[in-house]
Amino acid sequence: MRIQQLLNAHTTILDRMKNIILFILWALIAVALSSCQSRKDNYIIKSVSFKQVSISDSLNNNHNKNLYILKFDVEFCNRTYTWGGSSVSPGLKGMLCPVDSIRVYDTYNRDITDKISGYGFDFGQYFTINGKKEFVYSPLSLDKMAKEINNKELSTLGLKITDGRLFELDTVVVPQYIQVYYSDSVLSSKIELINY
Repeated sequence: MRIQQLLNAHTTILDRMKNIILFILWALIAVALSSCQSRKDNYIIKSVSFKQVSISDSLNNNHNKNLYILKFDVEFCNRTYTWGGSSVSPGLKGMLCPVDSIRVYDTYNRDITDKISGYGFDFGQYFTINGKKEFVYSPLSLDKMAKEINNKELSTLGLKITDGRLFELDTVVVPQYIQVYYSDSVLSSKIELINY
């Protein structure tokens, strides 16, 4: 009887130790899984918009009718997983496929891209655009914008690619549509104008 009691006590201690070890293993697995971070390294431009805007605190109030905001709608892609660390903004490795060029055409299908210029501030500024405060960048030209995307410059990485780009049209010709050219495809969008 005494031996049976000792064996039962020993089995109870082993069961408790096994439960404690299983609990510790599950806790370690939970900690490891919770420190796994998922992020999407690249982006693809899904659509483009080029809208005429009115800026109340404009850099150049006398040309306010010829200001346009270029915006990209993007989809983040190429999911990767890392261990530890904090969450990271998506798209930090830039555009997945290079942009050949960005072109604007008038109602007669003439390329008027050379008539469009920016103010050259790459760090971004806040402006009141159509009555709403927005953060925008302003590259020197649409060609420079394409190069910035391809060179993965800071203003085109992560969520910054979705911020607007401010441009001025230096002609009385009315722009009709904008196109983003890739090596194998073209993304096109009609330009939105303001009725003054």
